[in-house]
Amino acid sequence: MMKKKMILFAGILAAFLMLAVPFAVASVDSEDSYASGSEPVAMIDDASYNTLQEAIDAAESEDTIIVQRDVEVANNSVHIIFEGDRNITLDLNGHSITQTGGKGTGLSYPMIVVRPETTLSIVDSTESDGKISAKTTAVQLQGTLNLISGTISLDSEPTNYEINEYMAAYGIWFYNPEGKYFPTFNMSGGKITFGETQKEFYYAHALTIDDSYGTVNYTDSITVNVTGGMLEGSLCLPGASITIDESVLVDAVAKLGDDCYYDDLDKALWGDTAGDILILKDINVDPETNYLFEITRPITIDGNGKTISCSKASVSDFKLFDINLAEGEVTIENLTLNLAGGSNSRTLNIRGATDITVNIKNSNIINGSHYAINISGSNKLMFAVFVSAHIQVIHHA
Repeated sequence: MMKKKMILFAGILAAFLMLAVPFAVASVDSEDSYASGSEPVAMIDDASYNTLQEAIDAAESEDTIIVQRDVEVANNSVHIIFEGDRNITLDLNGHSITQTGGKGTGLSYPMIVVRPETTLSIVDSTESDGKISAKTTAVQLQGTLNLISGTISLDSEPTNYEINEYMAAYGIWFYNPEGKYFPTFNMSGGKITFGETQKEFYYAHALTIDDSYGTVNYTDSITVNVTGGMLEGSLCLPGASITIDESVLVDAVAKLGDDCYYDDLDKALWGDTAGDILILKDINVDPETNYLFEITRPITIDGNGKTISCSKASVSDFKLFDINLAEGEVTIENLTLNLAGGSNSRTLNIRGATDITVNIKNSNIINGSHYAINISGSNKLMFAVFVSAHIQVIHHA
């Protein structure tokens, strides 16, 4: 893993997002003004507006802005901004608001900004799946956002830079420097989704807070209530007040600590916060390297009765779990590890320093051809403790 690269890129992105916001005054919608006699962009009651930002600026508290047609919004240093002490509803009305273009820097600006004193509710009054389609950051949240229906999607194709696995895509990005805001996200319906490109990003987070570059975001004043709808990708809000129906998290396979859910076990092992891991779903993997899951810190992995398996038996020297600690203790419990096999394959490989302990409790360790458990090196004091473990080799080639 290239963890330092991941942290560096996420930090650069966070700094970029923060620098972008203070200079934003109003949105410039691309291709959304209308000629005489054509359809307006938005309406409030009987009043029509040429641009979405015009409608937002004109809205009074408790008004509903109804989108009248698909809108394209330029990806530059100005955003769609909701501000002022107002409670506003945005009805997508079956239409799409899409972030387009780019500045050539490789980083996308937040598409929507909700200021601290503002409450924004997003709905879609039709059955046509109205959508907010962003590149890499859909909403920077300083105030309150209620997602009731409709879709927030990170699926507008990023441009002007090379896509790589260390990029980041954020659905809701909580921004709370100095702890002076109280960002709140309530979700009772709707969806936050990712396009195929953004799904490949290492940081594909439906909900996130980023404190890179020394910016303290004071997560204890952030509130998240998710009771319905659908969230793709991962989410991580360490320290925030979170109430979440885990059935909403359609991609989550592992929970790290109390506040982070990941769509990949490897991301949880290299996660954004400390804590133990709870496996949420069975995981079936396709090996691409000579080990799949590397454990490099003391941790407890509770399998929760689930199975992690690899059905391919053709990879030489493959390790399903590779424990490589400098010191400390690893506990694996309530988990089945099942590796089909492969030349010199090892389901659980243990290496590292001389004073580590590996506890295996109420678990099944299975290999279809070679080593269910392998302890490598000359570390005389390294040892494993097996409690209620079923260790099985189907056959030895």
